[in-house]
Amino acid sequence: MRLKQLAVALLAVCGLAATAQAAVCPNPIPTPLTPAQLAKVGSERGFLWRISHGKTQSYLYGTIHANRVEGSALGPQVRSALQASRQLVLELDLDDASVSQQLMAGMQGKANVPAAVKARYQAQLARLCLPNALLEQLDINFLMVTLTLLDAQLAGVEGSYGTENVLLQLAKQRQLPVKGLETVAEQLAALKDDGELSLAQHEQALTMLENGHGRQQLLKLVDVWNRRDWATMSQYRSWCECENTAEDRAAMVRLLDERNPRMAQRIDALLREGQANFIAVGSLHLVGEHGLPNLLRQLGYKVEPVNLPAASK
Repeated sequence: MRLKQLAVALLAVCGLAATAQAAVCPNPIPTPLTPAQLAKVGSERGFLWRISHGKTQSYLYGTIHANRVEGSALGPQVRSALQASRQLVLELDLDDASVSQQLMAGMQGKANVPAAVKARYQAQLARLCLPNALLEQLDINFLMVTLTLLDAQLAGVEGSYGTENVLLQLAKQRQLPVKGLETVAEQLAALKDDGELSLAQHEQALTMLENGHGRQQLLKLVDVWNRRDWATMSQYRSWCECENTAEDRAAMVRLLDERNPRMAQRIDALLREGQANFIAVGSLHLVGEHGLPNLLRQLGYKVEPVNLPAASK
């Protein structure tokens, strides 16, 4: 189901969703984390790997792009790994103004929703305090992700509490250099469909918003990450209901399988520079035979889970 696939890529629209809200919206725009919240040491969350390259050690961390505020407090092992690193590497450096501008430009378009479902889209926009004008301003893919993110906000899950935002803020405090693994064009290509959605795809996505099933699936993903339940995370594609059709499977290939080898090659190039890197990408990029830990092992690196269940190996 398309809405669930797009939820995997929430990072790309976290800033847009916040700025799109109307001032009278009952869902308040998220308050940035305070210095005290950033400094708070929480329980271990997410999935941390140690990468050995020569005499240097780097880290690979599986993140969650949106979370509850209590999930934003990183644990001591993750903080120690970041402290030991000389550079933070993310999928995209969203603190770079040019990157954010390119993303915003790439999200623009016209939703081109069929007349048969336009009223249902308008009802969802009204429920989430968004203007109908977004139907004429956003590409349909990013309209769906914006609706998904704001719907999750009703349950306290927000992009501002996602791991990348926390890591960026901590890196700025330390004046740690930040680098992106991908270009904006590459991420946009992965997120967008080549053609228009069918009426059936629109109806399925709307039904998930209307009955709350999409939110439930996203909340499960957030819960799995916070509990560090690698066994369940590693089986995501068996329970996400996101590969039921050929279109669904093609979208997942674009979002994960086609990006991982490119990421692995670029991580390899960074590691060859000989400095310690803290590399943070969405957790689903770490899963399975085609996940980054396995791809990096194939490139000759020793990649070990840090205090994760044996199943993560």
